[in-house]
Amino acid sequence: MTSTPGLRPITEADVPAVLALNHRFVDLLSPLDAERLLWLVGLADHADVVELDDRVVGFVLTMAPGSEYDSDNY
Repeated sequence: MTSTPGLRPITEADVPAVLALNHRFVDLLSPLDAERLLWLVGLADHADVVELDDRVVGFVLTMAPGSEYDSDNY
């Protein structure tokens, strides 16, 4: 039986898991380190992780219009 994924806010404890996911898919994303991730979390309109069976399996950061987000992928 498979659990249902859950969404919750990113915490500092999630940083290693989020960085590992980002690194795994860096060719589709942008390089990220802990300092940049925490800056983005503070800037984000929403900063959440997806959990499944008590494991972080995804993350999402959304930026509101007019934010100071500095990427071309806005």
